[in-house]
Amino acid sequence: MKRQNIIMSLLWDTMKTEISNRHLRNTSSEKTFFLDVEGSEKKYYFRHIGSGKDLFVFEAVIDLLSYICMNKDNWQESSYVALGGVSSEPLKNVLENNPHIKSVHLCLDNDETGAKTMRRIGNELDERNTEWNIIQPNNKDWNEDLLNDGHRMEMTM
Repeated sequence: MKRQNIIMSLLWDTMKTEISNRHLRNTSSEKTFFLDVEGSEKKYYFRHIGSGKDLFVFEAVIDLLSYICMNKDNWQESSYVALGGVSSEPLKNVLENNPHIKSVHLCLDNDETGAKTMRRIGNELDERNTEWNIIQPNNKDWNEDLLNDGHRMEMTM
């Protein structure tokens, strides 16, 4: 049986040779499977740091990538982070290490868990005096929006 999996790795510190985070996910639409590989540090979750003031926050790596696929113009200028679920540790880490980021856009899932997480993280951002807003997908998540728009992610090896 052929498996359709992808592993995403993050090397947090370019001076190190050790990978800080690994995330495994299937690419099949039949059954969803994802996990963080043992030893991964949640605060170093998948991210891209740009030079602009905006940070877009997602629950999952696949949603972050889907959002970028649908919003390609100058995407490199903004910053993006996946929470790896509902942990705010990756967001806190990005904000603490990137003082140029001034505005946070919560792009979490359009479901009950996403709504609860947005309220909790919104309160945390208010305590930090950080400007924030909500951008929701039309469907449950950004990957469903991408697929329902007739797009497919193209990956190169």
